[in-house]
Amino acid sequence: MRLVHADGASSTVPVKNEAGPASGQSVRDALFSVRMSATLKGISNYDAVNPTKKISGDDKGDGLFVLTVDAKQREITAIEIRNVDGMDAVWDTLPGTTHGAIGVALTSDPVRLLNTRDGSVRIPVQDGVELNLYVADNGSIAKGNTNFMGHGVFCRRRNRLVSGSAARATQAGAHSRRGRNRRV
Repeated sequence: MRLVHADGASSTVPVKNEAGPASGQSVRDALFSVRMSATLKGISNYDAVNPTKKISGDDKGDGLFVLTVDAKQREITAIEIRNVDGMDAVWDTLPGTTHGAIGVALTSDPVRLLNTRDGSVRIPVQDGVELNLYVADNGSIAKGNTNFMGHGVFCRRRNRLVSGSAARATQAGAHSRRGRNRRV
């Protein structure tokens, strides 16, 4: 998962599959004290996005990732989730890309999306935040044979850019010749 800050800096976070063995862990960005972790929950019953950049449903349950950000006085300005192997998949909150949209909501209010009309986000983080990230599954989540990486971009107060951290996730049941199912 990738988060992009207002000044263009970005952070990445691996995504852990909650249904399978733990394969991701938070990586601390010591310079800016931002920690992130992400978990793939699977296919949800909620329909927030479709395969295009539009923030609107397509009558199919969306893939659900939960992103936890531990930071103070930051603002999330972009998020990206992409495959690291398996089926090609990329979703983001960046207007103008050809990637699928990410619908973003607080876990405490999971049906109220925080995206603007163009799909972008500006999410203040005071002492940490937990977010639901909804994506239109292209089969990479449901088939369970794709690992994902998340990236995040943050902005400090006064528009100074800072980076977050990175994490990696493995789908349950994935097998690897190169050790993809280990902690990173």
